[in-house]
Amino acid sequence: MSATAAPSKPFEPVADSQATFRVVLDAMARPGSVRTLPATDPRCPLPGGRALAAVALTLLDHEVTFAIVPSLGEGAEEFARYLAATTGGRLVGIDEADYVFARGPLAHGVLASMKRGSLAFPDEGATLLLLVEDFETGDGVAASLTGPGIPDDRTLTLVGLSAENLAERRAANAEVPRGVDLLLVDPTGRMVCLPRTTQIAAR
Repeated sequence: MSATAAPSKPFEPVADSQATFRVVLDAMARPGSVRTLPATDPRCPLPGGRALAAVALTLLDHEVTFAIVPSLGEGAEEFARYLAATTGGRLVGIDEADYVFARGPLAHGVLASMKRGSLAFPDEGATLLLLVEDFETGDGVAASLTGPGIPDDRTLTLVGLSAENLAERRAANAEVPRGVDLLLVDPTGRMVCLPRTTQIAAR
């Protein structure tokens, strides 16, 4: 059954950001579980990106940097300008960014070039926000998830990630707590979080 898209009402900077942040935290605490965002951003200039923009408006501010991967496609430049204007975040290269926005699947080398933090400051590792088609088509990599927050193991079809992407993710997260966190968001407002501590094995 298809999920109903989150309401397209104006995004409220305080109330909607707080509600969205709680959902993101819950999804991070339960990796691989599908959560529905409470709001989208109808002003977003990126086709299909209203839910992605809602997460961006929640996480970005004037103290952080962000990057846009060319695979984000049509509207990517307008999206970058929109995020800079509405959040105060600074647009930088992928290797410098705290948050990286892309559309899946990723081109070779994107994950490898992202910040991973250090053993002393693992929180300086980047977060990848990936716009994916949906979580129901079955046209993706079937994977088993294990790690903190996952009882036993969880099976999920990862639409928007290729087997090569998963291999690059394993390499990027090989020295936990250093690594890259991953948020998958679809156009209807559903989201899955895959923190760096989650182990992913293709089935």
